[in-house]
Amino acid sequence: MGLRLGAFLVDDLAPRVPAPAAASYQRSVDLAEWYARDGGFVDHARRHIRAVRQGPYSQALQALVARMDALRDEKDKAFSDGLQAWLASDQPMTQVLPIAEVTKRVLNAFLAESESRKVLVILMDGMSHADTVHLRKALESEPAHWLPANWRPKGFADGRGGHMPPVMAAMPSVTNVSRAAFFAGKQGAWDVDESTGKDIRRWAQNKNVSPFVAPDRTPTLLLKDELGHEGGLSQKARDLISGPDRVAGVVVNAIDDDLKGSSQVHNTYGPKDIPLLRSLLAYAEHSGRVVMLISDHGHVPSDRMTTRGPKADVVHSRWRGLGPHEQPQEFETVLTGKNLSVPKGYERVAVIWDERAVYGPPGAGSHGGAALAESLCPLLLLAPASLSDALGNAADGALRQLPRYEPDWWSFKTGIPGVRHGPASQPSTPPSPALPELTLFPEFPAVPKKPEKPAAAAKPSLSALVEKLTRSATFKAAAEGRSKEKVKASLEHLSHLVDAGDQMSEADFARRLEIPAFRASGPIVELQTLLNVEGYQVIEYDRAGKQLRLNRALLLQMYEVEK
Repeated sequence: MGLRLGAFLVDDLAPRVPAPAAASYQRSVDLAEWYARDGGFVDHARRHIRAVRQGPYSQALQALVARMDALRDEKDKAFSDGLQAWLASDQPMTQVLPIAEVTKRVLNAFLAESESRKVLVILMDGMSHADTVHLRKALESEPAHWLPANWRPKGFADGRGGHMPPVMAAMPSVTNVSRAAFFAGKQGAWDVDESTGKDIRRWAQNKNVSPFVAPDRTPTLLLKDELGHEGGLSQKARDLISGPDRVAGVVVNAIDDDLKGSSQVHNTYGPKDIPLLRSLLAYAEHSGRVVMLISDHGHVPSDRMTTRGPKADVVHSRWRGLGPHEQPQEFETVLTGKNLSVPKGYERVAVIWDERAVYGPPGAGSHGGAALAESLCPLLLLAPASLSDALGNAADGALRQLPRYEPDWWSFKTGIPGVRHGPASQPSTPPSPALPELTLFPEFPAVPKKPEKPAAAAKPSLSALVEKLTRSATFKAAAEGRSKEKVKASLEHLSHLVDAGDQMSEADFARRLEIPAFRASGPIVELQTLLNVEGYQVIEYDRAGKQLRLNRALLLQMYEVEK
């Protein structure tokens, strides 16, 4: 994790070409895009490293995470500075999707394209983008291999690995407000004290959802008490998911409930940790449903939190009503507007942007403020392998599975061509003072440089090597009688391996092919079948270590290819 954050620093601090001056909220929506793509990985790694207090690298790692904390604080402050302008501009949807628009722009649009599609909507209350780093990997490892579907709403830039547009919680980022906006499918100033039990009626009356149930029925939403207990689903839940309605909705409260617990426990959230989620996924696969997994808000973990600020009349952990003559504190941002939910008797709210501050006891985590981690709602559209195999490659290409996304720096590929930094823009606030130079290890005497050797002759280019192989009479004889399409595909796969320096991980190989990692063994075996003749291992495949290697010397010798 420390190496990954180091790679992120190299990538994040690289020079950017500033974009022309834009709207006052531009910096905020750019940061929202960044956070939905990469920020959850940064926060996942930060929390992991913060727990390392002993060992030979602990001091270096704590210095690294302190640098990362300072950078994240800067990003949260810049994001919150433009949030009010975005709200005042009626929440433009050029880059960010308000949660109230998800049932229209995503759910309705996806279902309307094909009558064969069915969806189970699972709202995971309180799930953050950092939580999904572990969750997405765990979902891929499930027997059904849940992975992103090949679909994205119109009007947004293409995403890698099935990335959906960033989804902004309704403000303040609390359950009563943001869940109401999602299930109603419309924006508004929701009552911050209204019961979430009214979400059942809101869902039933949602015009974006109602076309996908029978004319004599209304959309059904199951809340905590009706869904089931521990790992077992209620009969009502099983009937809903396996029933004829093309859309079904449920709420899982496991994460939000867990945040009320001890700050001394750090839990992960996956199917093994939430048995009810595993049961829901199993029934969804059996019923041929895609799963829309969404959160109503994220949360800020309590790792850095201390109680600060006013204590009188404050009943919320990260936000409060602000009187007409009251001034915000340095860790707060003021919000107001027609789509903002405020307590009765107030016209403004103060929301905390600083993840170090909380009004009361922090518990395991808190939300309601304007930090990126709590304001951005993860949105995943997932398909099981069985559905992708049955329909994805034939009748419905949108159900084809995509590889699970990871940033380039997460796999130590920073600084290579093609790294996506996201749009650059002029910050709406003056730049922060430069951070002090990060020193992780003591200085060592400089090693005298050796005289430079003449540059070695370059290896044959990728295309040249493949071309030479295809002209080889020995290769032509080995490929005779094989499917031309399969031979062509295997040669393209060989090109990826050569381009990577003759060795790459199974996961990287799958990413180059734009297929899920669990499907990589098929193309690898095809490549071995083509090139590994008479027991010679031109293509070596370490299944245990998940590594793929080309024995270049053996390839040149066996197929009489010139160097």
